[in-house]
Order: sequence, then C-alpha cells, then structure tokens
Amino acid sequence: MTKQSQYGENPFTPGAGRKPPYLAGRDKVLADWRGNQLESGRFENPEIMMYGPRGTGKTAILAEFEIAARDFNCHLVRENAPVLNRGQDAMADLLLSQFEQASQLDTETTHAEVRGGLSVPGIADAGGATAHSRTVKHRDLAATRSLTARLRDLVKRKPLVLLLDEAHAIRNQAASEALGALVNAVQQLVSEDLPVCLVLAGTPGLPQTLVDTLSSFDERFAEIGIGLLDAEAAKASIEKPLADRVWLKAEPASRLGIEPDALDAVVQDSGGYPYFLQLWGRELWKHAISRGADALTLADVRAVRQAVDALRLTNYHRRSEEIDFNSDLLVSANAIAEAFQQYHGDGDASRIEQPAIINVVEQVLAPDYPDRRQRDTATQRCVKELARVGFVWRPPGTPYMEPGIPSFLNYTQELYAKRRGHRQAARRNLDSTP
Repeated sequence: MTKQSQYGENPFTPGAGRKPPYLAGRDKVLADWRGNQLESGRFENPEIMMYGPRGTGKTAILAEFEIAARDFNCHLVRENAPVLNRGQDAMADLLLSQFEQASQLDTETTHAEVRGGLSVPGIADAGGATAHSRTVKHRDLAATRSLTARLRDLVKRKPLVLLLDEAHAIRNQAASEALGALVNAVQQLVSEDLPVCLVLAGTPGLPQTLVDTLSSFDERFAEIGIGLLDAEAAKASIEKPLADRVWLKAEPASRLGIEPDALDAVVQDSGGYPYFLQLWGRELWKHAISRGADALTLADVRAVRQAVDALRLTNYHRRSEEIDFNSDLLVSANAIAEAFQQYHGDGDASRIEQPAIINVVEQVLAPDYPDRRQRDTATQRCVKELARVGFVWRPPGTPYMEPGIPSFLNYTQELYAKRRGHRQAARRNLDSTP
C-alpha cells in the first residue's frame, strides 16, 4: 500500500470551481437557501445576485445550492452565464437541452416549443422568422411572453431554480438580450406567485453588469456578498478536513491533526482568503504523507512555505493580468494599498469607507489631471475598475471597501516600485544620451 493510499485522497482541492472538503464560514448563506428559499415552499427572494472576489467559494456555494434544490425536487438549470456571449442561438440550444431533461418531454415536441419560446430578438422563432436586434431597453415583448409561457409550463409542475455562474462576464448585445428576456420572464412568473428563482453569481463587477445590461432590474435582486473568512472559519477550513480523514492502516484508526501554533501561522498568512487556505491545506497534506506525520507542526508549515509562496505568486500574476495595470490603475492601486497599511497596519484586511478610498485615488491622480472634471472622471474610472475585478470591493449593505486578497496589496506595491524604478532608469539613460 502506498503512502497516498494510507492517507486516502488529498481533501484539499484549490482551483476554480473545485468544491472544498468543508465549506467553512458559509453556514448562514446555505441555511438561508434551504430555509427561506426551499423549505418554505416558496422563494422568499426569487432574484438573487451573489458576488465577491475570485477564489472565495461562490461556485462551491452554487454547487451546494444545486444539491439542495435537487433534494427538494426542483427543476434545475445550472450553467455559466458567459455561454450567452456565444450568441442567442447558443443560448436557445443550451436552455433547450436543459428543459428537455428537466421536463422529460418528447424531444421533437420540446424542440418546437422551446425554440419558439426562446424567440428573443435575433433568434428564429418556430415559424422561421427572425426578429431585428434591439437594445435591452426595447426588447421584443412577444419574445418575453413566449419564454414566460414555456417557463410557466415547467413551474406549474414543480419549482424552477436557475443558477447562472460568471454572470459578470456578459459582454455583448446578444447576451444582454437573452439575459434580459430571461429576467423579464422570471419577474412575470414571480408576479403570478409561481415558484421560480434566478441566482446570478460573479465577481464584484456583477452589480454594474446588471445596471449596464438590465437597466433598473438590479434593484429587485437580493444581494449576497462572499468575501474573506474570519479567523475561526479559516481555522475550521483547515482543521476539519484533516480531522475527517482517517488513516486506512492505523489501528485503531487515527486522524491527522495540526498544532495550534501551526494553524495560527497558516490562517495569518492566508489573510482569510479561501483559495490560499486550500493551497496551504493541499501542500501540508502532501508533506504529511512524505514524512508519515500524525500531527502537523510549525516546522511543517515552514517546510512547505516555499511551495505555497510559488503558487501564490502565480495567482498574483494572473490577478495583475486581469486588472491590466495601465499607469493610472497601478498608481491608484498602490495608493489604496498604502492607505490600508496606514489605516490598519501591514497585511490587515480591515475595511476603509468608500469615500476615503475615492479621496485617496483622487489625490494621487491630481498631478496628472489638473482639470477637476477630468480628475473626477479618471478617479471614478479607476475605482470602478479596481472594484470590478475585486482588488478592493464593497460588500453589499456596507459603506466600506475591503481588499479582495489582502496580501495582493503588498504584491501591488512591489510591482509599482519595480515599474517606477524601470521608468526612472530609462529616464536617466535618456538624459545621459549625447
């Protein structure tokens, strides 16, 4: 028997959409979904948007939502919203296949009904006609009525749950129109007191996406913020999976533990960021296998730190590419990182009120934008973009902004210093050229 089989499978699975072994710190969100949404027999919040920085577990929560919905015998559609970006026919085909499975109707009959039911602008209806493309604010009313009728048929049989992940990534007119028709249809069914629920999940840019795509519809959505874990939840995300894994060869069966100072070190280093906690857990588990440990110590944490740091740096590189640091954005991000250090100390993930963040960015951009109107525009653009990608974000229902990944602030400062040094060196070389 190999060491791997002695310990069983590694319970820690960091990566996009991978479900952690224990979904720490999300008990209230999951309890509300079961209690207020499913067990009540009706959906208290029929339209929900759930958002937070990448790596905080939104997709894992959607997976739990799906399991619970199936437990309560709901029709279920779960997909990534960016599929809408491939065009409206792709959206029709997607929902066609989902509805066929959900309703268990004859394929040929359903094809005609659903293809007609999804006759949003630009999609051929059952009769073969194609409507002209229009903006979301002037959608074809017949398209919404047709889709509503199809969904109504499903909902009358049993409750319908639609889960759309990555909804912040809706980017084109076709996707906007398809989503708009879907939201219109859901709202019509809600007004008829029918059991239907639409959940959109994405990064902190999701609310702005809905404003841009659906005009005022975002005001009707209940909001769920998914951010960093507090210290107790972070500890549980490491400790519980270790304790739940029984050594297959041990007699009697024993469990892998972690000493308190080692656990504290991991939690502090992670900043409560779920993805980094999963990285730590995976590397510690591998290390425990390699040395046949029955308890992880502070020495083990030190032994795997280099591997964790390398993986974390890769994550930072991906995040910086996503943000696309042009001059204004990098200057603004660096100023925000400095502000958090000045307010709360190095590495602290505490919050700063949004007006204070805006003021910090405005001050650092002032030398390049002496005109007040241009400076205000640049400030709003930078703050909005940094919030959209989760560099900093405002959890729903609060006036504060907080870092998406606390330690990424330090990386941003290092990146700023490096690029500033390169610019200064280039300037010196230029000045010294005869």
